[in-house]
Amino acid sequence: MNGVILVQQRHLNVSSRNRLVMPSNFDLLTDAFPRLKEIQLNDTRLTWTDMESITACMPQLEAVEMGYNQLSRLAADELSTSYNTTLYSLNLDTNIISDWTHVCASLKEYQVYVVAIMPLTLSLHYHHTSSLQRVVLTANSIENIPFPENNLDTLPGVKYLSLSDNRIGGWASVDALSCWFPALETLTFVGNPLVNDTSGSHSRPLLIARIPSLVTLDGATISPRERVDSELFYMSTIMQQGIVPDEVRSKSHYHWNSLREKHGNLDEVRSQQKSQNKLSNQLIDLHFYRYEELMKCNEYVFPDEPEVVLRMLPTMSLRILRLKICKALKYDARRTDLTLWLRMGQGTLTRLDREYDARVIDWLGIERGSQIVYQVHEHQ
Repeated sequence: MNGVILVQQRHLNVSSRNRLVMPSNFDLLTDAFPRLKEIQLNDTRLTWTDMESITACMPQLEAVEMGYNQLSRLAADELSTSYNTTLYSLNLDTNIISDWTHVCASLKEYQVYVVAIMPLTLSLHYHHTSSLQRVVLTANSIENIPFPENNLDTLPGVKYLSLSDNRIGGWASVDALSCWFPALETLTFVGNPLVNDTSGSHSRPLLIARIPSLVTLDGATISPRERVDSELFYMSTIMQQGIVPDEVRSKSHYHWNSLREKHGNLDEVRSQQKSQNKLSNQLIDLHFYRYEELMKCNEYVFPDEPEVVLRMLPTMSLRILRLKICKALKYDARRTDLTLWLRMGQGTLTRLDREYDARVIDWLGIERGSQIVYQVHEHQ
């Protein structure tokens, strides 16, 4: 009966301080988990090599969790010859990984390519088909991301990456990140010194401009308008550094040449900025007040001084607005729910429900000087 249960198992959780003994004969595992899709090996103290040996016997496996295992290194100096080739998602949350190049070399095993011979030149062509697409490296010890030495080192299959709560503090690491993952679509980056220390609300547009492939950042969709605004803002900050040859600019700002090709030369960019206004001039002041029961009365008189005033882009999504409020009020956004109301012209409060989180705030009627009421709900 137990054998039947294992064969039918699709999700397996052996996390939380279970100390597993590696089998002496892996042949016994070959037929044990033919349908398993996900395995959780968090806090088991298994090594990367152990995980590869176990999961190589799971022909339909798609997701592996290896968090809280005190991993500092993954693959050995020689890459494993026994590993799973169907893996879609890998979670390495809360380890002590710091060597970026080593991590990417280890993940390279899970990239699948088809090698074709080009008929005219007889040269080899590597075509990416399917591979690991989702990687979670939240709460590790990554400080620096160097550029890959060549294109063969990159991971073109990865589309989702979480780097929240690491120690990344330089913009060069972000430029390098876009080279390691040229097809990256979704990134979470909150909790790194780079974005914590960046003044105002400029970290988001700078991240967007430096990673051209992104469509979602920190849970909020990047609209076409936001991308254009972000790239023009980034170019304007570069031009404020004075007259510098393009060759020099491209060394300090990896995507400078492609951005210039997309948006035109410097005069055209300046002209476009004048017609669209500078990003800083588009920022609107929003006034925030902590919720009180009396605010439900239309006659309630709001204080002259709001508790918080934040400057935001009208193209920002409601979800990002919630994150900005949490940051300004020093709440952990991951453990905080915010209820928001917009004060309308007649004094009534209109609730801004989460179903509108993907909407930009000007679509919701939020404009310069809008009064927004918030209520905080903290949870563990």
